[in-house]
Amino acid sequence: MQSNQSKRVLDYVTTRNSVIMMFILFLPFNVIHEVRHLIPCYLSGHQGYLGVTVMFGYAVCGGLDGSSVFRFAGGWLATIVAMAPLTVRAIRIKPYLCVTFVTFALAHLLNALVETFANDWYMASRIEPTIVMNTASFAIFIMILVLFARNKKP
Repeated sequence: MQSNQSKRVLDYVTTRNSVIMMFILFLPFNVIHEVRHLIPCYLSGHQGYLGVTVMFGYAVCGGLDGSSVFRFAGGWLATIVAMAPLTVRAIRIKPYLCVTFVTFALAHLLNALVETFANDWYMASRIEPTIVMNTASFAIFIMILVLFARNKKP
C-alpha cells in the first residue's frame, strides 16, 4: 500500500505557470546579472561592455575583470532582485511565483559563488560551464517546484 506522501503529485497549474514564468524572466534576469557586473567597473573608472544571448550573458571590464567584487556582483544583485518580490504578500501567496523567484535567487547565488571562487574553470570554456550551471539551475527548479507545487490533498 502506498503512503499518502507518494500519492501527492505536482499541481498542474502551478507547474505550468512556473515553467512559463521561468521562460519569461530568464533573459531579464540574465541582463540584470550582467549589468550589475558593470556597476563596480564604471564606479572604479573603467570602461566595460556586456553581451547577452539566449543561453548566457557576459560582461567585460577593462581593468576590473580579475576582481572578486566584479565577479560576485552580477549574481548578488540578481539574487536580491529575485527575492525582493517575495516580500509582497500578494506575490508570496502564489506558489508559481515563489517557485520562479526562489529558483532565480538560488541559481544566481550559485552562479555568483562559482564565478568568484571557480573563475578559472568558469571562464575556460563557454560550453561546459553553461551546461553545468543550467543543469544545476534546472535541479534547483525541480527541488523548489516539489516544495511549492505539491497538491495539498492526499
